[in-house]
Amino acid sequence: MSKVELSPTQQAAVEHAKANGGALHRKPGGFWASETWTMPGDGLWFGTTTVEALVRKGIGKYTEHLPSARGGEFPVKMELCDG
Repeated sequence: MSKVELSPTQQAAVEHAKANGGALHRKPGGFWASETWTMPGDGLWFGTTTVEALVRKGIGKYTEHLPSARGGEFPVKMELCDG
C-alpha cells in the first residue's frame, strides 16, 4: 500500500492526536482539539474538514457520536487507526 499524502495541517492534526491519547474530540462550534482543550489559546485545534479528510483517507475513524437535532447523529470523537 502506498503512503497517503497529507497536507501540513492534516499532518499536524495526526501528530496532535498522537500526543493526546490518539484522538481528537469535537468541541462546541464544530472544531476539533484534544479532550482537555477548554478555550482559545489552550492549544491547537482543527477544522471539521481536516478531520473529515483524515477519516476519508483511512488515517482516523469516528468512534463516538451524539444525536443531531436534525435527526441522525454527528461524530464527536475521532481516533487514529492502527498502522
